[in-house]
Amino acid sequence: MKKALLVMLIGYISMVTIVSRAHGDEVNSCHLQLAGQVTVSTDRLLVTDAAGRRLEITRDNQVLLNDSAIQIDAGDRQAVANYQEQVRTVIPVIVDLALDAVEIGVEAVSEVFLSLAGTEPPVKLTEAIAAIRAEINNQVSRDSQTSRLSGSSGEMLQTLDSVINDAKPTLITSIMGALITNLGQTVSTGEGSFEQRLSSFATRLENLGGELESMIEIKAARLEEKAQGLCTQMAALQIAESRMQQVFPELRSFDLVQTAPPNSI
Repeated sequence: MKKALLVMLIGYISMVTIVSRAHGDEVNSCHLQLAGQVTVSTDRLLVTDAAGRRLEITRDNQVLLNDSAIQIDAGDRQAVANYQEQVRTVIPVIVDLALDAVEIGVEAVSEVFLSLAGTEPPVKLTEAIAAIRAEINNQVSRDSQTSRLSGSSGEMLQTLDSVINDAKPTLITSIMGALITNLGQTVSTGEGSFEQRLSSFATRLENLGGELESMIEIKAARLEEKAQGLCTQMAALQIAESRMQQVFPELRSFDLVQTAPPNSI
């Protein structure tokens, strides 16, 4: 019974831990992070530096700085192509990890409440989940044609962790309230003796916990697979970025890859 009660908190716990777990051991030990305003779309790559200058690279590797074309000779075009390829590799992975990890946690919380209370989460819990989604959407977004990163990937995780911690009272109160209500209904209306009803309730919780745990493990494994090699990919992007800045010194302010502070990705 004690284990079953603890399992019911898996919805909240998953939202706190799933983001860091999704990045895997390799990324957690990585000393690099991405920082900046980056939009990757089907037809172009757009990077904005701290001063608001815009670097645009088209799919055919034309380079524009603040909408003015930069002349590129044939020998330098490969540096641009390598940079664009690395950005297009790394940015969608980071965006997918952040958004998919949050959705796993949100789904777990909703499933816990639905299984216990038989209804959708209450308004306060829905608002708390909406706040978490809004925070992550401020920093990353995606659709069928575009991936966007705004800010630091490391700061994004720290901010998200803070928002989730702020939502902790509402999450736990809602889940525990549904748990107590469900327990009361089982004891008062269930079949069999009091002990049998309690045993049946504990069994249902154990089964629910196992199902949720399996769901989270499967989806987290998919995220971990995406995250494999991300640090290596960021290192490759850093090399490509440095090479392009050597070729085009006017682009040195566009530093996407930075050394990460402790506990950042």
